[in-house]
Amino acid sequence: MALAGNIKEFGLADIFQIVSLQQKTGELIVKGSEGSVTVVFEKGMIVGADASFRQVENRLGQVLVRSGRVTKFQLKRALDRQRKTLQPLGTVLAELGEINPETLRHALSQQTHETVYHLLRWTDGEYQFLPKRSVEYDKNLVTPINAEFLIMEGFRITDEWPEIEKKIPSFQVVVRRVPRAHVPDRETDPTASEAQVELSEGEKKIYGLLDSEKTIQDLIDISQLGEFETCQNVYGLMSKGLVEKAPEGEAKKKPAETPIPYKSLIDKFYLPLGLLLLGLVLWAWIQFGPKDFLSLYPMRSAGLQLLKEESAKSWLGKTKEILTAYYVEHKRYPQSLEELVTGGFILERDLYDPWNQKYSLITGEKGILLASSGPDGQWKTEDDIVTTPLIGALLF
Repeated sequence: MALAGNIKEFGLADIFQIVSLQQKTGELIVKGSEGSVTVVFEKGMIVGADASFRQVENRLGQVLVRSGRVTKFQLKRALDRQRKTLQPLGTVLAELGEINPETLRHALSQQTHETVYHLLRWTDGEYQFLPKRSVEYDKNLVTPINAEFLIMEGFRITDEWPEIEKKIPSFQVVVRRVPRAHVPDRETDPTASEAQVELSEGEKKIYGLLDSEKTIQDLIDISQLGEFETCQNVYGLMSKGLVEKAPEGEAKKKPAETPIPYKSLIDKFYLPLGLLLLGLVLWAWIQFGPKDFLSLYPMRSAGLQLLKEESAKSWLGKTKEILTAYYVEHKRYPQSLEELVTGGFILERDLYDPWNQKYSLITGEKGILLASSGPDGQWKTEDDIVTTPLIGALLF
C-alpha cells in the first residue's frame, strides 16, 4: 500500500511510527494550508526537516546571531559563500570556522525538533512518503533523531502546555526578574525550603539571562533551549516568585502578541478527535451493545502502547551505556539515577518513563539492573521492562 493520503484519515503520529518501525529511507512531504513541510528519514531516523514557512536556514542564521554565536558580518560572509557553493548554511559556517561544530549541531537538531512539533499540530493536509535509496545530509553536523522519541516528546509537550499557557500566553510576553527578589541560599538563609533553593539548570540559565527585560522569543533565541523548555523554565521561575511579567504599560511597547503554536495543537486536534471518538462510542453502543463497542479502539491503543514500550526499551538501552561511562569515570556505579542528573549525564525529565513513572536502578546479586514498571505501574508483573545486568568486574 502506498504511503499517501490525508492526515484526517491517518494521523501524522501513525505515519512517523510506520516509517520508523519499518526503517524506511526517503522524504515525507506534507502539504497544508500553511505551506509544505518535508521531513527526511534515513533508516527510520529523522535527519532533517524544513518548511516553506519556517525555513531552517533562515531561522538558523537569525538564532545564531541573536544568541551571539556568530556576528552579522560572519553570517553575511557565510551567506555570500553559500550563494556561490550552494552548500547548506551550517556546512559553510563550519568550514569557515565561524562556529563550534557542537554548537552548530545542537542548533540544527533544535530547528528540526521545532519544525516537526509544528507539523504535528496540523489536522488537515495531504501527505506522501517518497522512498529513496539514500538521502543527502551533512553527517558531521546532523545527529539522526529517533522518530519515536520525537513523537513521545510531542505528546508530553501537548499534555503540559495548557498549564504553562495560563502564565505565558504568547512568545511576545515581556518578563523580568521580580524587583528585590533573590535566589535563596541555604547557607545564608537556613529557613529557605528545598523548593525555593533548588533551581534546575534551565531555570538558572534563564534567570541569568534576565539581567534586563526580555520577551519570551528573546529568551528562546538567546538561550537555545527551544520553545517549550524556555517557557517551562520561565513558568518555574514565576511559580517560585523570581520572575514576573513586565508592567502592562511597558509590555504594550513590545510588538503585538503572536499566539503560541501549541495552543492550536490542542484546540484543533484534540477537541475534534474527542468529539469524533465520542460519536464512535455512541454509534457502537447502539449497533453492538455494551459488550462490543470497546473493540473499536484497541488497534489505535495497542499501537500507542507498543510505541511507549519501545521508547522505554530504547531509553533503558541508552542509559545502560551511560552507566558504563559513569563507571569508567567514577570507578563505581551510581547509587541512584538522580546521580546521573547531578553529574550531567542525563536530564531530570529522563528519570520518568512514558507512563510518567520513575525508572528504577536496582542493585542485586547479579549486578546492576535498569527497569521500568511498565504500563500498569506495578512492580513484579508481566509488563515490567528490565535490562540485562551490568557487572563492573566483568566490564573492566
